[in-house]
Amino acid sequence: MSAQFNIRRASSRMVSVLQRELDLPRFVAATLVGRGIDTPKAARAFLFPSFKHDWLDPYLVPGLGDVVDALEDAVRKGHRILVFGDFDLDGISATTVLTRGLRELGADTVPFIPKRFEEGYGITAAALERVKTYGPDFLVTVDCGIACKAEVKLVQAAGIDVAITDHHEPTDLIPEGVPVADPKIDATCPSCVLAGAGVALKLVQALGARFGKPYLWRDFVDFATLGTVADLMPMLGENRPLVIEGIKMMNKAPRPCIAALLETSGAVGKPLTSTNLSFSLIPRLNAAGRMGNADLALNLLMSDDFDEAYRLATELEGLNDQRRAIEAELSEIAKVQAAEIYHGQRALVVAGEGWHEGVKG
Repeated sequence: MSAQFNIRRASSRMVSVLQRELDLPRFVAATLVGRGIDTPKAARAFLFPSFKHDWLDPYLVPGLGDVVDALEDAVRKGHRILVFGDFDLDGISATTVLTRGLRELGADTVPFIPKRFEEGYGITAAALERVKTYGPDFLVTVDCGIACKAEVKLVQAAGIDVAITDHHEPTDLIPEGVPVADPKIDATCPSCVLAGAGVALKLVQALGARFGKPYLWRDFVDFATLGTVADLMPMLGENRPLVIEGIKMMNKAPRPCIAALLETSGAVGKPLTSTNLSFSLIPRLNAAGRMGNADLALNLLMSDDFDEAYRLATELEGLNDQRRAIEAELSEIAKVQAAEIYHGQRALVVAGEGWHEGVKG
């Protein structure tokens, strides 16, 4: 099937205006105009994003105020709060952001990531059994939970208060009777481009303001950047200043855990970009969850001691090597199978018994 390209026509007059006003190469100006960014003001906003102009009020996220109210109450009462995340890097980053934020506010906080193979995705009965061993009074999800209507009732039945934060599409399984924050609940919400880590950052922003630390969230922009890029979120709206500032933090003064990752991945001395993050730090951090236990990546991102972080990063490097070896083997098997069964059909599915659940995708 031949590829088809639809080329948007760009007004020559507007292209010339952008060229002149912003001193841009013609192909850049034409690309902007073709994408509907056809005034100098709009082009400047797109090319030079900033938190001051582009980071929006966190309370625009539907339900976020209710989650903040519930968390503020839990913190002030000294309740133990469990942050329940997901085993991909967005979930791990979101868990890191909220756990670190809550601890900075004095909260007794436990991070928790379910085990991929033993407990599955999101709140499950198996995961809940391990959650109980931490003795939490309050469970707040990040990057998951929007479709856990029945499971939330199990958590409540265990005597644990619940709040949900997520960024996935809502269904008819939205939990009821508990605070739920998800920008995609309202299709018109301008924060719907955010990853789970971005929503967690908004939560820390709003919660920090309640405790006299309105800029606390800025300390965790680098973590939210990792989750945003890893989850392939569109580089539009709030994600643009977020990723720009996060990469700037990692390049200028990487915290110990990031510095250790740069060292073990061979990326030291090479400027990080949103592109090469996807080939350096992100695959290594994702490897832990793919291989079955995301705690290694979580513990690394929670570490502020370089020696400890370097040890964990070295262990993660070995795990990533295992992941790559399995991926290469499965890829070869899949290619052979595809060659045998493909006869020009428009859809092709390959499968195999025992293919590694965390790698086969």
